[in-house]
Amino acid sequence: MTIEEIKAKLNEKVPGFAARVAPVYELLKWEWSPGKQEPHVPSVGEIENTLYDLIEHLRDGHEDDHSSGGLSAYYRMPDEDESGCYGIAFELEEEVAFD
Repeated sequence: MTIEEIKAKLNEKVPGFAARVAPVYELLKWEWSPGKQEPHVPSVGEIENTLYDLIEHLRDGHEDDHSSGGLSAYYRMPDEDESGCYGIAFELEEEVAFD
């Protein structure tokens, strides 16, 4: 599978995925403030646009991952040890830097 085929498959998943995660952003009151916009809970359309952008920025190679606002697009090509995969994800995490 080529990177362009992976991107096409991921793009097909975007509308349904965005519709499923939009209520989670609303429930969490998770606000985005892209550019100079006022902080707001993202709409389904904004989530879709972000996912399309993340997918577009995937680059050819063995693996890649791009994330923003709790969303990510990724792939890992198969090799002798792993079957490989691709997908889009929503993730809530809390990270602390080492002192």
